Amino acid sequence: MSRFSPGITKRAAQPPSGPMKRVLFVCIGNLCRSPMAEALARKYGSDVLIARSAGVSPSFVSAPITRMVLLERNVDLGDHIPKYLEEVDFTQCDLVVNMSGRKLPAYVSAPVEDWPVPDPFGGPEPVYRQACDDIESRVMRLILRIRNGKI
Repeated sequence: MSRFSPGITKRAAQPPSGPMKRVLFVCIGNLCRSPMAEALARKYGSDVLIARSAGVSPSFVSAPITRMVLLERNVDLGDHIPKYLEEVDFTQCDLVVNMSGRKLPAYVSAPVEDWPVPDPFGGPEPVYRQACDDIESRVMRLILRIRNGKI
């Protein structure tokens, strides 16, 4: 019994029941914003979601600043390689988070949520950190919504 509320036992927090939510993060190049969101979601929400990312027009180069900014937060981007949006099986997505600033193609059949996060590509390190701060805050709120059964 809890010493604060007689007759009520304290229970450990339980993860939400039901299947994991499959979330796809999309930006233009799958180089900065969507990989940041994917990595942050994997680190903080792996108990409730499966995160992936893709790009509307993916890049063929890497953005080392993206990796560096994530490592400053002890978040590893792993072996991320930019991927095409066309390669995604949307029957395997519960939510698409669009950070591209563009309307997504009609073949995107999953529910879409737009996040207006400015693209840091080509900017100085502080711009990447600001984008990562914004994305981290949004990812944490998304994880809370999933944990509360609102998605």
